[in-house]
Amino acid sequence: MTEGEKAYCSRFKGTLIRDNTLVPADQILIRETPLEIFVNGISIVRTQCLARNVAQMVAGFAFCEGFLEKPSDLKKMKVDPDSGRADLEIDLPPEKLEYFAGHERMAAGGGRTALLGWTGTVSRPFARVSSGLTVDAAELLRIGNDFNNVEGLYRDSRFVHSAALADSGKMIAHFEDVGRHNALDKAIGYAFLNALDFDRLMLLCSGRLSMEMVTRAACLGVPVYVSPATASLNAVRFAESIDMTLCGRVKPDSAYIYSAPWRVITGDEK
Repeated sequence: MTEGEKAYCSRFKGTLIRDNTLVPADQILIRETPLEIFVNGISIVRTQCLARNVAQMVAGFAFCEGFLEKPSDLKKMKVDPDSGRADLEIDLPPEKLEYFAGHERMAAGGGRTALLGWTGTVSRPFARVSSGLTVDAAELLRIGNDFNNVEGLYRDSRFVHSAALADSGKMIAHFEDVGRHNALDKAIGYAFLNALDFDRLMLLCSGRLSMEMVTRAACLGVPVYVSPATASLNAVRFAESIDMTLCGRVKPDSAYIYSAPWRVITGDEK
């Protein structure tokens, strides 16, 4: 663990059950930070997060929820994790802000999104993924397992979630947070603020491939979404409908492709 990472966690002295006995043991515990996001002075959502890369998380959230369409829409952003507040000034018509501020946000599994209704159904239409990106099977396994073994707070605490972006066979950014949605928003915000081409990106996340997560990725048109966890049937059916490749249960020598398998190619197909 780096000195910087120590600022977000504490060593806790607890007890371990081993061979039917109780022994003292240390454990790394993550500190959660409350955060309230305001848009043009109006409170939009309250969440818990890891107080690192918070600006990227806030930008990713605002982009996915429709407050931002392009970087120039963001006039000003002030993020203060110590006070638990993030303020965004965005060029929005008053009626649009009123609609967004009053829109229900799903709070299931640590997430909060207006992309799904309370019944879990998609609340807005999504375009099919237009990218023609293909990924070599061996490369997919390699980068998936590299992601699973990145040195960081997840490895040391087993409490946080991770999200990453990959391009041309290598990871280009990696983020962690107490919630899988927050970690994903950080990766999305990074790509958005740096004007990366979503059509060329592979998205990786440690959390399960649920409907909330897959619809969030669908906002971007990302062609390939990878996780060491499994997917829900609903998420797979949705991914199939928009031609997004979902790949889960990534292990050193295997992985499961749930949808759009045509994007994963072998050496014989090159």
